[in-house]
Amino acid sequence: MLDVIAGARRVSDGIRDSGAATVPFDGRPIQFRDVLAAHRRSEIDLYPEALAQDAPAGLYGYQPDPATS
Repeated sequence: MLDVIAGARRVSDGIRDSGAATVPFDGRPIQFRDVLAAHRRSEIDLYPEALAQDAPAGLYGYQPDPATS
């Protein structure tokens, strides 16, 4: 199990030391303040070109659900 959460160091340390995980940030992390993207520059790409090219209506275009009328 520790292999699965090895990237979350504080969580896995708590499990190893006490058998229970302590949720960081009082259980209410705020994205981009407390938790950053997990890559070297801590940035995210809001418009990845590779995905945009494959989206028929554009990456953020609305498409109705084909399973509903």
